[in-house]
Amino acid sequence: MKLPDAVPAGFEVLGSAEVFVHGHLPLAAAFCRRLGLVELVNRLVPSQMAVSPGLVVQAMVLNTLSGRTPLYHLENFLSELDLELLLGEPVDAHAFNPHSSPLRGDFPWNYWCAKTFGVGERRTVQSERQ
Repeated sequence: MKLPDAVPAGFEVLGSAEVFVHGHLPLAAAFCRRLGLVELVNRLVPSQMAVSPGLVVQAMVLNTLSGRTPLYHLENFLSELDLELLLGEPVDAHAFNPHSSPLRGDFPWNYWCAKTFGVGERRTVQSERQ
């Protein structure tokens, strides 16, 4: 969001500020952290990519909860957000380009789904009981 050119006196420092509107996404990101989603996916899907599979999956979860844009628009969706706040580490949105990330066809989706959903369901149930 761009601030107006005419900034009131005393607020000049805000002229160069970046303002993000996240809505409910910080709450969803906190829940993902509480469940250990990134760590779980990274443990179950070992990778040597620049962006871990866990961060990609968390970004996809946040995308889905915000209205779900197609996966090939994930980079555009993330470029409007403070990724350090939502993903827990500074990451460039360009790292989620579908041509250079696990969004490509060689990501082991079937393996990940089979291994992760059972563990994720158990963690969710355990989290709700606490």
